[in-house]
Amino acid sequence: MYQVIINHENNDIVIGDITAKDISKRLLSGKINKERNAVGNFEFDIPLDNIGYNYLNPMKTQIRVLNTFTNKNVFEGRILKQSNLLENEGKVYKTFKAEDKLGYLIDSVQVYGEYNSINEAITALLNTHNLCVEDWKKIYIGEITLKVDAEEKIVLNYKDSLENIKDLISSYGGEVNIRTEKNINYFDYKDIIGEYTETEIKLGVNLKKFEEDIDPTQCYSRVMPVGAKLKTTDSEGKEVDSEERITIASINNNSLYIEDEELIKKIGYVTKILEYDDEEDKDALKQNAIEFLKTQKLSISNNITALDLSILGLKYDAFTLGNFYKLDVPFFNVDYYVRVVKETIDINNPHTSSLTFGDKVVDIKDYQLESKKQVTNYEQIKLEVENTAKKVEKINKSVTTNTKKVEILEGDLSGYVKKTTYNNFVNTINENFNKVNNEIKNIKERLTKLEGGTTT
Repeated sequence: MYQVIINHENNDIVIGDITAKDISKRLLSGKINKERNAVGNFEFDIPLDNIGYNYLNPMKTQIRVLNTFTNKNVFEGRILKQSNLLENEGKVYKTFKAEDKLGYLIDSVQVYGEYNSINEAITALLNTHNLCVEDWKKIYIGEITLKVDAEEKIVLNYKDSLENIKDLISSYGGEVNIRTEKNINYFDYKDIIGEYTETEIKLGVNLKKFEEDIDPTQCYSRVMPVGAKLKTTDSEGKEVDSEERITIASINNNSLYIEDEELIKKIGYVTKILEYDDEEDKDALKQNAIEFLKTQKLSISNNITALDLSILGLKYDAFTLGNFYKLDVPFFNVDYYVRVVKETIDINNPHTSSLTFGDKVVDIKDYQLESKKQVTNYEQIKLEVENTAKKVEKINKSVTTNTKKVEILEGDLSGYVKKTTYNNFVNTINENFNKVNNEIKNIKERLTKLEGGTTT
């Protein structure tokens, strides 16, 4: 499943492998955390009897984590920090924290420079970086496709290289990534790094839990635009600003408000004041208000637990940070793409790994806020649930046997098994997916409630 590999004296050494019989290739724990536009990290505990115990040097040792099913590295970087631990029962081990290759940019500093484009600035930044570091930390310009309309020069300052990159992201947006091909590191800077995939997140397949939070509290059906403060004269005859502001009443049928009738029908009268401190043109104020109502967005946050079936050796694509996946939950009329914005991988217990999906932003008018009973899809979903339940009944007899195997895999360090045993298990896990039964039971209960019945 996952192998942890270090480079020691130009040789690759496996120091972590959940399927290895050899205890010298065993890590006590290991967890990878990755997030967009951030330096990813890998923290792990290594026991005294591990083959790599004395080969790990902060800032120097290169380390990677390989997914053996996809044959792709899910983490590449260097050892950063070390802690030595001795517990009262005599347990001796070390804890290490590694950072991914984006962290290499911390090791170099930039001089002040002004540039005409993002491409020119990144080229200069990487050239300076490469003059400051060892060969294995050098990074070369990759795909720079960020679209920037900068009227002024793009500036690099007297900071480390990563701080300069963060300043560029703060000013111009976009996403960055270090991509390694044939042992050469490339720096990519794009509007969005990721792609739309064919992998779906579906009930009864890889969707374990779904929660959709729709928050219309920051949406408004009526706005009052106000501009610059009106002038008045104080007791000494000096002109000063009053608290009264320019409004649109005189050009808007004596009304202070701009309203959206369609939104009023959906959310009622919800009013917001729009302040434009320097605006004295009433027509401009009115147009700003109209545009504000038109461009409002409704944020839909998702709390999704999705099972990455690729880690079990099944024929599903792995979830990848930044990629978009089709979310299909017909029971709630959910049919849209969600994006992985954060990923946590537990290399010893991959079943506990987690994914964080980003919020969906939609035009408020395109989303029906009223409660729906989902009558259209109800009968079809009910039939699918009943058919799936029949299949579940047929496999229940074999679940007990496989549950014992799961307990072995999910156990503590004594749970390491032979690779052949493990592979035999993952080849049958798709047919004996013991989570399905509980999911079906939950859905049937909800269906019963919709029919007006009760559950026991």
